[in-house]
This record gives sequence, structure tokens and C-alpha cells, in this order.
Amino acid sequence: MIRRDHANLDVLRSTAVLLVLLAHFIMALGHLDDPLMTAWGVRQLAQLGVLIFFIHTSFVLMMSLERLENSGNIVGRFYIRRAFRIYPLAVLTVSAALLFRIPPHFEPRYIEPTAAVLWQNLFLIQNLFQSPDIVGPMWSLPLEVQMYLVLPLLYFAAKRILSYSGALTIMACGFVVWYVDSHAARLFGYRAPLNYAPWFFMGIAAYRLYRFVTPNWSPVLYGLSLLLLVTLTCLTQRLMGDDYRAGWVSWAIGIFFAFALPHFLEVRSQLMKRVSHAVATYSYGIYLSHVPIMWLTFHKLSSQSLALQILLFLALQATVPIALYHGLEKPMIELGRRLGDMLGGHQPNSEVLERLPAG
Repeated sequence: MIRRDHANLDVLRSTAVLLVLLAHFIMALGHLDDPLMTAWGVRQLAQLGVLIFFIHTSFVLMMSLERLENSGNIVGRFYIRRAFRIYPLAVLTVSAALLFRIPPHFEPRYIEPTAAVLWQNLFLIQNLFQSPDIVGPMWSLPLEVQMYLVLPLLYFAAKRILSYSGALTIMACGFVVWYVDSHAARLFGYRAPLNYAPWFFMGIAAYRLYRFVTPNWSPVLYGLSLLLLVTLTCLTQRLMGDDYRAGWVSWAIGIFFAFALPHFLEVRSQLMKRVSHAVATYSYGIYLSHVPIMWLTFHKLSSQSLALQILLFLALQATVPIALYHGLEKPMIELGRRLGDMLGGHQPNSEVLERLPAG
């Protein structure tokens, strides 16, 4: 079953990046540590946004692998395309942070990274060396890159699953990976790189359900489920704080959402479709540029009125990601596609058979 409309996935990705943006906006204004914000877990909204990214990314990339398989030479083309998708903007962001001496988040002063930390950030392997992130939001990128290495294998392993029990097995595998890695990390004294494996596997399971489930739940319920996802995250923080059981609740919420996602009918509102697709398209630029933009508007221009700072922030946040996408991301995506097709011996097809959501 091929679905040609992926509006729900665009809504999911745009929700993820807006949650990160909201939490960091509150942080930039200096209110994130206010008692009310702390009690209700506003800080957790940024992490929730990243976790949604993980579900969305593995879901969408499984769709991409399916399309590549239909035209042959899947693995090499996949790796080339992903490299040209994620590295160019990451390298530019790190370079800008060095050039303008931008702190990783909203620290009062910039700390010059060592050469080793710089190269680790450029290659997106800093988590393997327990090194600091030159740009704060880049902490999630190495996790995605390392997931890319095994995603084709997971695709081939999961592609024949056509049952709820099979999807549940996929999710269980994610928890097994997390469990083994976390215990090995404690035993051998390294930082576990696979802490977020369950969330990537949730996206894979949701994709497999998507391929055989007939959606019949109202798109209104989809919106309510996203609202519930945010509300339960804040409520969990309010009731449990940093207790380890909060992590289990978070996983339970993620599992429920991943199972529910394929059952929703696509969003019908044309306005919602256009807005969410636009935000999803520019989401990578929003994700990597928002901290430097906030540093400029709320730190470097702190002597200006708050109204002017906010207006400038909104203006830059609305324009910089668009410029980054059309000036760098899109040309690199096209170059990666062409190189992948050439090296894979594949003749590009001018017809787009199915529009994939932004990823």
C-alpha cells in the first residue's frame, strides 16, 4: 500500500523543531530555571523535540531505503545521500561558531575548542570521545549519523514484518540494544552511545505498521495525540522529577505514540499542510541556526530593548533557515543524489513517484 500524502509526518517534524525552538527561546530569555518552568518540565520539551526527531528520522529513512531498493544499489547510494544531507550545514555551523566565537548554548563566554574537539565535531563523532559540542544542538547529530550505519541492515531485517507482534518485536530489539550497551558502558567505563536506540526503533516499527495498517482515525485525534505527548512529558516531570521511573514513563508514551501514528488519517487542512511542510523543509536549518541567532539577538544585543531583540530574532529565524536551505542544503542534497546515482550505476528518473516528507 503506497500513500502519496505525508502531511502527518511533516506535522510531526515541524512539531519537533518548534518544541526545541520554544524551550531554547525561554532559556535565552532567562526564564527556563524559574520555579514554574522547572516544576512543569519546560526544559524537557527540547529533549522531547529531539526524541520526536529520532522517531521521524528512522521512519522517513526507511521509506527512502524502500524507494532506493526499488531502483537498485541501495546501501552505497543511501550513505552518499545522507552524507551530503547532514554534513555540509553541520560543517558551516561549526565554522560560524568558531569564526564569531559563539558559545555552545547561552554561556556568558566562549571557550576555544582544541584541534581534536574541532575535528571530532566536524566529523560528528564527538560523542564517542565524550567531547563537548561546539554548537549545543549538535549533540543529536552523531547519534543520527551512527544510526545511519546500521539502518540499511535494519531495513532488510524489518521489511518483511507485517504484524503488530512483529512491530512490537522491533521495539523490543531497541530496548535490548539499549540494555546491552548501557551495561557494557558501566562495565568498561565508556559513555553509552546507544541510549536513544529505543526511539529510533520506535520509528522503524511505526514504518512497518504504516505499510499494512489502513488508517481510519480522525486527524483531529492526531493533533490531540501530539498535544497529549507534550502534556504527559511535562506532567511526568512535575510528578516524578528526575526519578529513573520518569524514563520508563517516557518510553511508554513513545511506544504508544509510535503504534498510534500509522492509524491516523492525513491532515486535511491545506493551511496546516502548507505551513507544516514549510517548517519541516527548513527544520534542519532552524535546528542548527537558532542558537547562534539567539546568541546574537539576546546576548550580543542585550543592551537593546527586549521588543527589538524579539523582533530581530523572529526576522532572522524566519529568513536564515530559508537562505541556508536554498543556498546550501538543497544544492548539496541534489549533488548527493546525483553522485549516489552515478556511483551506483543508476540512471536518475525525472519523475517523482512519491513525495517523501522532509528529512
